[in-house]
Amino acid sequence: MTTLRKPQLIELINIYKPKINENITVPKLKAELNSYLNLHNYKKYGRNHFDEINEFINNDHQQFIYRQYERKIKAQQKKASVAKLVSINEEYQQELQEYRREGEQEESNKYWKEQRKLHKYNVELRYDTKIRKYKSQDVDVIEQQTEPDNQTILLFPPVDEAKFIDGVRRERKGFQRKREIVDIDGVSPIYYDNYIDSLDAIDKHIEFVYSEQGHKAFKILFNFEVIIEELEHDKNSHEIITYKYRLPREDTAQTHVPKNIYSHDDIEEYKQYIRAEIIEMQNFNQENTKQRYVAIYSMMIKVFKLQKTVVGTNMQELIQKHWQGHRQILYKNNGEYYLCYMEAIAKALHPDTHVKQYKSDSIISLAREYLVKVLDLPFKAKSREMTKYLKTFEGLDY
Repeated sequence: MTTLRKPQLIELINIYKPKINENITVPKLKAELNSYLNLHNYKKYGRNHFDEINEFINNDHQQFIYRQYERKIKAQQKKASVAKLVSINEEYQQELQEYRREGEQEESNKYWKEQRKLHKYNVELRYDTKIRKYKSQDVDVIEQQTEPDNQTILLFPPVDEAKFIDGVRRERKGFQRKREIVDIDGVSPIYYDNYIDSLDAIDKHIEFVYSEQGHKAFKILFNFEVIIEELEHDKNSHEIITYKYRLPREDTAQTHVPKNIYSHDDIEEYKQYIRAEIIEMQNFNQENTKQRYVAIYSMMIKVFKLQKTVVGTNMQELIQKHWQGHRQILYKNNGEYYLCYMEAIAKALHPDTHVKQYKSDSIISLAREYLVKVLDLPFKAKSREMTKYLKTFEGLDY
């Protein structure tokens, strides 16, 4: 039987191993071919039939190429599947974070809603308690022997009557007229009575404000302009009496409880509340020997309309007008983190702590504690984890 010649051996080997060195000897070429045939389970006999071996190697090599292509396709599909899984996982994580944010927002809204309800309850309780506390007492108004223009509601006899009357006269000269109405936005007008000299004058001013609202619902808030007597001593221990005048500003009116007015009965009840506040001022005089409320001589009433009365203005705009006319700067944020909302809350909830008014660190510390509670964070407010969290915290969306 004819054996395979060198050109035939090279041709067969080139099918699966291109560019074989043609200088290799025939025995080595046969050894290479037999090694391939053994590896691929070719029959032991008939290995000198060129055509059969050629067909076998071509078929086997085609299958090898196909398997390589198939593996490549599968690898690409797997890679695409992994990328798709990563994309799906990212979408899931985003949805999960959004769900958590919504849950946290819902919990936060629920918390602050409960806090507002509690605050409203406490305000109403404070209002009712004060009225009940002084219901059986009368305002102790001291009679004055002076000209009508110098008359005030005298709560405590002044030590230096001449200096006191001179001060009243000077203050009254600054008033252009007895009654003034300041209405900037049509939503929250302010009514001034610059000549309050009796409890009856207070009642008349309240009735005037009530009639101005046309029997529509409104919220009422008041404040007095008062004369304060201060007792000091010089370096020789001599008494120095001075009289100061506190104007009925809108911001100081927040110390009194507001009241929603729906009927004339509410107005009558609010008159009782104002009397209770005056009695409390007199009680303060008895407890304090260095500073006394001597007299009331002017009154401010601020009204917040509870119904839509401005033509062409929707309720959202009314709320905005109300807010702009009523807002106050409680605290200025200079911190490095986005805690301004919580810092404002902390300042509002702790207005009576004078130290916190000047030391921002105290406010920031409280703000961190509130943020931990609101977001239910799994670490303490002063921990390193909290500091690390704040570096990426983008603030609350309110």
